[in-house]
Amino acid sequence: LSVCKMGAEVEHPQVTGQVPPVQNPPAYAPQTQPGVVQPTMVQTTATDSAVSIAYNQEPSVSKQHDAVHASDIGMDSKAKASKKKKWMMIGGIAALIVIAAVIGVVFVLTRKSGSSLGIPTMKPPVEDSTPEGLGGKVKSQSNDQKFDVLNGGNGPSQQQTPLQIIKDRLFNKGPTDFTERIGKVDERMQSLDKRNKEFSRKCVKEKLVDYEPDLPSGARRFGMKFSCQEDMGEESGLVLYFGKDDSNAYVAEVQAPPAGSNSPTMAVLAKGSLDGNKVHIWQLTYEDNGAVSAVEIEADKNKKLLQLSVAGTGTGLGLGCGIRFISENGKIYAEGKFQDQGMPSNTTCIGAPMKSTCANAQLTEQSASQCAMLPPNIRTTNMTRDGLDHRGYGGKARKLIKEKNRLPKLTNFND
Repeated sequence: LSVCKMGAEVEHPQVTGQVPPVQNPPAYAPQTQPGVVQPTMVQTTATDSAVSIAYNQEPSVSKQHDAVHASDIGMDSKAKASKKKKWMMIGGIAALIVIAAVIGVVFVLTRKSGSSLGIPTMKPPVEDSTPEGLGGKVKSQSNDQKFDVLNGGNGPSQQQTPLQIIKDRLFNKGPTDFTERIGKVDERMQSLDKRNKEFSRKCVKEKLVDYEPDLPSGARRFGMKFSCQEDMGEESGLVLYFGKDDSNAYVAEVQAPPAGSNSPTMAVLAKGSLDGNKVHIWQLTYEDNGAVSAVEIEADKNKKLLQLSVAGTGTGLGLGCGIRFISENGKIYAEGKFQDQGMPSNTTCIGAPMKSTCANAQLTEQSASQCAMLPPNIRTTNMTRDGLDHRGYGGKARKLIKEKNRLPKLTNFND
């Protein structure tokens, strides 16, 4: 047979049932080997622009495999990216912790250790000047007469004596015991002193600010100086102010608790010599009904000298009409009206009789001559219930305590 192709005639051999050998096979064709099954050769269309060799595999299957493989690669990449992001977050947090720790260490190392505040306690001079019979440390002189004032001298009294009222109202633990309150102030100041020894506080070295409290009429000036304040929290309503100069230390504790609290609304204003021998203290209490009480205390433990003045417009103080007290070197003198308004028998302070008494440190009565030198030495304020009321001191005390009138705004001890 002959086939005409491209104008040329090609002779084909006769079919004899035997395949002649291939002449000059293409470079891409695999060599035949006897007994080996050869792959099927598939020529792609012109649109594929390439020749592909498929080993008994359809092109569509190959593409599906490639797509799955690509999907696996994509998922693997996302997993790696997520894992990388997670480790980056962990690393960032760890870095922040390290930075915070370093800052804390630097803060501790650079913050200077402090020293004592140098503010002496206020209660010891009072205790050291209080007569033994009132719970203090001052004893009587050996030649004192023995006459029991608390029992009226000749047996049980139908009424409390002046010194018994003073002891029960001012020197027994209770709401009118001024020594207990002074002790609480000392405890708070000792706590601040301990904290300042650990770290020096900024406010301690700041400029002192002057403060002049509004006190009852006739009181001596009571200038104070503060550089720090410590807010004890809204629940207690208590703020502590303190400072010192070259001569004295100054502490003010002002408490205005929220409504419904059992804590008193009051102020303790104290100043004492830096050597711890002398103190001068005012304790002011305000009640919601407008009643006010005032106690002034002055003590010098070297002289064994204690002075008190007390007055109040309410009831329950027992000394509201006004009294003054002095104890020096084992002698006691007290004068005034030892009762409250309307107590007893609805008597008024104006109508109540004036009384005076002289005794030794064990509260045994002495003759008036034994105390003759004491009255002129009394320096505390001559206060009366009517003087406090008529001059409207209740309103002034309210402003001082509840509104902290004229009290300066100072740097907080914790800053």
